[in-house]
Parts: sequence; C-alpha cells; structure tokens
Amino acid sequence: MTPALPHSNAPHLLTPCLITLGETMVMLTPGRAQSLAEAAELQVHIGGAESNVATHAAALGIDAAWVSAVGADVLG
Repeated sequence: MTPALPHSNAPHLLTPCLITLGETMVMLTPGRAQSLAEAAELQVHIGGAESNVATHAAALGIDAAWVSAVGADVLG
C-alpha cells in the first residue's frame, strides 16, 4: 500500500487532478418497453467508463478532464 502524503498547506501542490483517456458511446433507447424496430422515438444517452469517471470526479470537486476523439457524423 502506498503511504499517505503528509498534509500540506501549500495551495494546489497536492490538489488531486484526474485526466481520463478513452471513448464515449451513444446509447439509443426506446422511450418505453418496446423493441428498437417498434419504437417511433428514441432517447439519446451518452456514457463510457472514462467519461463517466471524469464526470463524477468533477462532481466531487476534483479537477478532472476527459480526452478523446469523436466522429465526424451527427452524433460525433
């Protein structure tokens, strides 16, 4: 186990930061319990391990960033 760092009052020297690298995916789901073939409308959601971790870390106050590339299509 890595030993804990001693507490420091120095600003930003030991401030946690997080950079994630990876893809995010688009998830299309029907608005209600039905197959994709039967659905007249789809809800759009995004997610992926790397972007989810960065998003939740930022919500906890950690300086976080997500780095990736996206497609050139309408969902990119």
